[in-house]
Amino acid sequence: MEVIINLNKIPLIMKIPFSFFFLSFFFLFSTLMFGQKEKYRKSSIGFYSEIRSDTTNLNRYTEDNEIYKAGYRFCYSLEYFDCNGSQRYYTHTGDRRWDFIKKNDSIVVEYCMKILPGLEAPFLKVKDYAQTIIQYSFWQIDGNEQPVSEKTGLVENKKNVWLHPPRTDLSSILELNPFPCIRFPLIIGKMWKGKLIIGDFWGDVRWISWEGQITNNYKYKISRKCTIDTELGVLKCYIVKSVATSTLGKTHLTSYFNQQYGFIRYEYTNIDGSQILINLKKVDVK
Repeated sequence: MEVIINLNKIPLIMKIPFSFFFLSFFFLFSTLMFGQKEKYRKSSIGFYSEIRSDTTNLNRYTEDNEIYKAGYRFCYSLEYFDCNGSQRYYTHTGDRRWDFIKKNDSIVVEYCMKILPGLEAPFLKVKDYAQTIIQYSFWQIDGNEQPVSEKTGLVENKKNVWLHPPRTDLSSILELNPFPCIRFPLIIGKMWKGKLIIGDFWGDVRWISWEGQITNNYKYKISRKCTIDTELGVLKCYIVKSVATSTLGKTHLTSYFNQQYGFIRYEYTNIDGSQILINLKKVDVK
């Protein structure tokens, strides 16, 4: 007996090829297992920040950090040498003022960078501020904290780590240097560029002053791997050589990046030929 099948009466789902079901299941499985592919926004400064849709989660730019985790505090020694190579000392003297002084109990010898959870004012009002909030505090040789602090940001994700250096009092000279940055994957010889417009607010007659805005053009290169002896032990790290060029001249930063502790050493050559050396001393949780 001949059986005649009326295709018009077959349920629609039976007409769909098996390959469609397979591909749909594979896509759903991949999404559930591995999540959506990360999206990034490239900054002209030279780093990538995450684009996150969960805007109600104030901790969205910190919760997945592997190095700079909320509550952690990174403390560094700080040494300054003038353009003649002589070590000099400074202290905060009140209301955005500081001065070089002779060595005594009030000189600044250390700063700490604390990783804060979430976003807060004034950063909530900044459009697309996709950074982890950090707070810098400055410490004297006698162990007392200076009456000045600074809040700013860093970026840590699968593409790169980038951060604002301290820029309070004497360390405001670092605005004219390349900002610490490293890109992943860590490959010797990798290079990238960036730029930043800087206003004359950052000028100081003690190193250089100008009127209007200048553009700092950055060049970075992962130059080599090395092992260095630190207060946290012997650490393997990648060295990033960077230079900033503007109409004012050139500045340099050699930074040392460790995959567990992040940036562990900075060697700055400033716009006036002076140098700032910074070394990681300890990491704790506060």
